[in-house]
Amino acid sequence: MNIHLTAGMKKADEFFSLYKPSDLHTLDSGKTLVYHALKNTSLPDRYEITNFLLDQGGEPGDANAYGETVLHVLFGHVNHDIQEDVKLAKTPYCSRC
Repeated sequence: MNIHLTAGMKKADEFFSLYKPSDLHTLDSGKTLVYHALKNTSLPDRYEITNFLLDQGGEPGDANAYGETVLHVLFGHVNHDIQEDVKLAKTPYCSRC
């Protein structure tokens, strides 16, 4: 499984076993690794992977043609940890989201 799918669908430990620093700025279908991590439906894994990527300098990516950003992905989930969502939304990396 590629690193982008792993970030979006698997547990953090599986992601970290595959992750290499050279993966940080790669794109999959025009989407960043941060974007894919934010799609993860497991709350603990979503936040652990995303925070790690942002701490490493990962980019959230630009808005798409419809003006949607990674924050749309994050807040489009059914389940949330509000404190973690606020922390992510306030990161300098998401200031342009």
